[in-house]
Amino acid sequence: MEQGLIGGQPRAAAWLGDQLRALHLPTAHLGVQAHEPAWSVLKPADRAALQGHPGVNVRHADGQLLALLIVHPDTRQVQRAEGDAFHLDRLTRDVTRALGTVAPVAAQP
Repeated sequence: MEQGLIGGQPRAAAWLGDQLRALHLPTAHLGVQAHEPAWSVLKPADRAALQGHPGVNVRHADGQLLALLIVHPDTRQVQRAEGDAFHLDRLTRDVTRALGTVAPVAAQP
């Protein structure tokens, strides 16, 4: 549970996913694309702006976006980070585990 990974036979993983969703636990999705269900938690403007971006990472629960982290996949530079501090920290941790260390959002002049 702590690692946020579900694996196994497709039917068993689907069943477990359904059970976890029923508990309304926060879920992280890394590298989310438009064809995936987690894409729907983004605001319509973000869906349009981020279409095709490979570094869209979200943490959500009950269809509500809790944290959003946009990371350039080649440079691992964080391009955008927003959300509740707790959930953003958890999402950043998950992305770091998957990609390695990410660079913080560049300061705006």
